[in-house]
Amino acid sequence: MADDDYRRHLAGLHAKLQTPDGIILAALADVSRSPVAARRRVVEGEANEVHAFTLADGLQLIVRIARNARGFANERWAIAACLDEGVPAPQVLLIRRAETEAGPVDLCIQRRLPGALLSNSLTLPRETLRSLTMQAGELLSRVHRIQTRGLGYIDGEGVGPFADFDSLMADFLGQAGSYEALAARQGLDRATMPRALRFIEASIRDAAPVRTCLIHNDFLPKHLLVEDGRVSGLIDFGEVSGESPVTEFVKWDMLAGAALPLAWLREGYADKSLFDDGFERLFPALRLMTDLCLLAWYEGEGYAAGAAQAKAGLLRDLANLSAR
Repeated sequence: MADDDYRRHLAGLHAKLQTPDGIILAALADVSRSPVAARRRVVEGEANEVHAFTLADGLQLIVRIARNARGFANERWAIAACLDEGVPAPQVLLIRRAETEAGPVDLCIQRRLPGALLSNSLTLPRETLRSLTMQAGELLSRVHRIQTRGLGYIDGEGVGPFADFDSLMADFLGQAGSYEALAARQGLDRATMPRALRFIEASIRDAAPVRTCLIHNDFLPKHLLVEDGRVSGLIDFGEVSGESPVTEFVKWDMLAGAALPLAWLREGYADKSLFDDGFERLFPALRLMTDLCLLAWYEGEGYAAGAAQAKAGLLRDLANLSAR
């Protein structure tokens, strides 16, 4: 999607996210009594309101504010588990719910990690980018050592609502009617959605049994910090889930692979047994699922350019299957 279109989309989203200063500053005061020396609004993600603060004593903090049902307990659990595995993740200092005139909000205050976003560092030398992507792959393999109890979006105890991968996929495939209605609204041929869903179902069956673990679920350059030739942080754990780790590679390939090839990420990933025949069978199915989820998300957000790109990706991926 065009950078200018996306920036306008993000600006429009964040303009609607305005938590009263008093609520934010009261939460900060419970972390440190040091006065605020500097602050800025961070307009990067598509879900949460984010502010960066530097306090007079030098403490650097990120305040994330959510307006969804999940809050931040899931992130706190995942971050703690990742820190135990040596992943450079931000320490959670406070989680709080507050009431505003527009409804409740959840605040999460974290220590700010050093570095610049990898997504904003793509002018670095190619060999440096390769090294950073390989480091990211090694960090990803650490995340995937962590097991959840149950699959799907986890709660604050690392528990997901689905007993196993079959149950998770049955829930997805059970929404066929919703996806067919989505296809009709998007002007897709009536045969397109049934074909995509049949392929997903058959591929999942052929790939069984499917390995599962904790996944970041948004493991992309926009959530990786880099400094002095190393990956200095993994941030934004809002989508953490128990799923197939193959999902992470699908999303990287789709959304970052043009600049940072998937082969580099795989090269750094420690457990090469993941890339057996099951990986190759599952990859195209999870790619189609991601196309559908992106299409539904951007349609729901009213972002026409994003929906158009997701629709084009779905048609392209289906065409590639026909050519195999």
